Amino acid sequence: MKVKTAASLVKQWPHGVSVEFSDAGVLLKPKAKPRQSWTKAFKTAPKSDELAGVRGMQNRFDREEWQW
Repeated sequence: MKVKTAASLVKQWPHGVSVEFSDAGVLLKPKAKPRQSWTKAFKTAPKSDELAGVRGMQNRFDREEWQW
């Protein structure tokens, strides 16, 4: 009974640790940090301009009211 209680407490511990239980023991690993993989994702993203089709479009506000 104590093992189940300890296991559930460790899983709920909020200090940046993920817990994996196996027959060999308990493995504690640091949780991934938010945005940790963003640098790699930006480097591998296609270099296309998704807004190229709408950049030249103007609406009434652009034509009549907008001033630089």
